Formats: sequence, structure tokens, C-alpha cells
Amino acid sequence: MGELHKDLSDIQDPEAVVLLYEIAQVARLDLAQAQAQMLLHFLQQAFYPNGASEKSVPISKEDLDEVDPVDAYVLRKKIGKLGNYLFSVCKEITALHGKSAEDFAGSSLYVFFGKFFVTKKKKKKPFRFSQYR
Repeated sequence: MGELHKDLSDIQDPEAVVLLYEIAQVARLDLAQAQAQMLLHFLQQAFYPNGASEKSVPISKEDLDEVDPVDAYVLRKKIGKLGNYLFSVCKEITALHGKSAEDFAGSSLYVFFGKFFVTKKKKKKPFRFSQYR
């Protein structure tokens, strides 16, 4: 079982615990109530507060600037500068998408989450009768 499937209450890594508080603050979640959730579910709830069928909500630079004016949050750290535990979490997330965490070493963590948890809706092509002639 990977790190994404651990309950939040089982996470002991100090950097990861700080990250959970940061995500909860930016996403306006109650971390105390989320302790029995798996990490993956917590992240999904942070980026899809109204459920998976609704529009996702990314963490923007403006959101971070509002709550972290001194640029000290773990969310701002580059993937390549994370500790072993959080880097292993990033490796699990990228593996789910058939990618490698090393390819995102220069990305900030909040940008990384935006790439893997925030979906961009594809534009539908207009229906044309000419395609059936």
C-alpha cells in the first residue's frame, strides 16, 4: 500500500504534516475532521470541493500570496527540493499517470498538484453535417 492510501492521522513526516495544514488553509478545509481520510481523498477534496462531477479548483499563486506573503509554504517548494517522503508521494501521483516525478523536479508543488489534480475541460467540436457526406 502506497503513501496515497494512508490515513492523514498516520502521516508522521514533519514536512508532509505542514503541507497538509497549508492545503487545508488554502482550500478552506477542516483538517481535524479529515484525519480519518486517505491522503488521496484529502487531495481530491481540496481540488474538487463540490465533488468530482463539478469543476476543479486549482491553487493559484494569488491564493498562496494571500495566505503566505513571505513565500515560506511547502506548497511553493520545487519538487526536486522536497524531502524523501513528499517526493515519494509525488512519485506515486506521477506513476498513476504514467509519468516520472523527476520530470517535474523544477515545478513548484502547487503547480505540480494543478497538473495532476485539476482537469481542464476539452472543448467540444461543433457538429457539422458536412463530415457525414
